[in-house]
Parts: sequence; C-alpha cells; structure tokens
Amino acid sequence: MKLHAQANLFNAIKLAASGKTKYYGTVLMLNDEIHTAREVTKTNAYRTDTFESPQLGILGYIDENNIRIYRANSRALLTADKWATPFDLTKIKSSDMPKVEIAYAYQDAGSGAITGFV
Repeated sequence: MKLHAQANLFNAIKLAASGKTKYYGTVLMLNDEIHTAREVTKTNAYRTDTFESPQLGILGYIDENNIRIYRANSRALLTADKWATPFDLTKIKSSDMPKVEIAYAYQDAGSGAITGFV
C-alpha cells in the first residue's frame, strides 16, 4: 500500500505541474485516473480503486510519462473572465483567514480525537 500511495502522490504532482487541467477546477488523480471533483464519487469504502465518475466518465489517464486528457468538463470551456476566481489571494493576509480545525477520521477510528475537539 505504501508504494501505491507514493505513486499516487507522484502522479498528482506530475499532473498539477503539467498544466493540462489548469482550467478544470479541482481534479482528483488516483490509480492513474483523472476525475473532476464535481463528478467523482466513492463507490466502495473497502477498496482503493473505488472512485468513479458515473455520468460522464473520467477526464483521462496517466500512463507512466504520458498524461492523456480525453474530455473537457464544463468549467474548462468557460472564457477566462468567467472562470477566474472572485478572490484575489494576494490581497488577503493569512491573519484574516479563519482558523479551520481538522478532525482526521478513518474506518474503525476511535472517538478520542472527536471527543477532544468537543
């Protein structure tokens, strides 16, 4: 499992650095498959190859050194003025950002962390 996680991280970085999904919004890269976050769903809690995009299918694949994009999502088809985020992050100081706590959860996790947060 450890090598699989390293391969996923490597491919996710490779995809982000390629710029091929720059205008796609948030994407998920897992098990050599590229999905758009709005369309992907987790179908099985016990398997690692569980993510599917049932309506329109995956965006593409990563095969070793090749990144293949087979379709564009609707966001990628917008003009730049409609696509751009309304937030200029260069004008927002980190001290102005709200604090967000993260509670990690996983299958068979105990309640200690959640109880601590409460």
